[in-house]
Amino acid sequence: MLVKRPAALLAAAIALAIGTAAACSSSGGTEVTVSSEIADPAQTPTPLVATPGGASPTPEPASEPTVTPTEAPDATGLVWTEVDIADKLGADEHSTIRLESVGDGRVLALSFIDRGIDKILVSDDSTEWTPISVPAGFLPWSVDITGDRWLLQGWDSTVESPGTQILFSDDQGVIWTELVVDLGSFDGTAWIADAIIAGERIVVAAIYDSGPPVIEEGADEDMDYGPA
Repeated sequence: MLVKRPAALLAAAIALAIGTAAACSSSGGTEVTVSSEIADPAQTPTPLVATPGGASPTPEPASEPTVTPTEAPDATGLVWTEVDIADKLGADEHSTIRLESVGDGRVLALSFIDRGIDKILVSDDSTEWTPISVPAGFLPWSVDITGDRWLLQGWDSTVESPGTQILFSDDQGVIWTELVVDLGSFDGTAWIADAIIAGERIVVAAIYDSGPPVIEEGADEDMDYGPA
């Protein structure tokens, strides 16, 4: 019996080297053709993605956004001028100086001493300063500014036991009016804690104490000040 299978395999190997191979089975009833040609990408079908509206082509991946760096602002045109505000306020080493914006380009300079604000100056160029006058004997300790309305909190230094006084001005400190807060309706001790400008209104916060605090004897001994 003559076996021809090795010859058929040798012929298939030679055909594959050329580009096409033909192999026959031992029965001789089937012929298989193998091609090594590369498929054309233009003829490759586009993959589809299932969507609620039907099948649609696969979307292309989004490209990364281009980031353009911004340039730093040019600060070469700024001009700095040194101003001796302490000298203009008459402040010394025991004073504290604070600046407050008026909101229209002007600046307030305030000199604080132990009991409150000793002097208030205003300027629109930080060179020429104009004093802001307050009623005689009134010693403010805080300033609140909203537009043309200015508000000062302080006390009357001419009385022995002064309470908190609130002054406001609707012409930027030219004329001052006292805001009287009636605390007599409280059946105990009440005092003004703070006051601020809120739009067209002035809001005053008062603390009310109906009586002195009751401290039980030995309460301090029962308290644990150790770490929690």
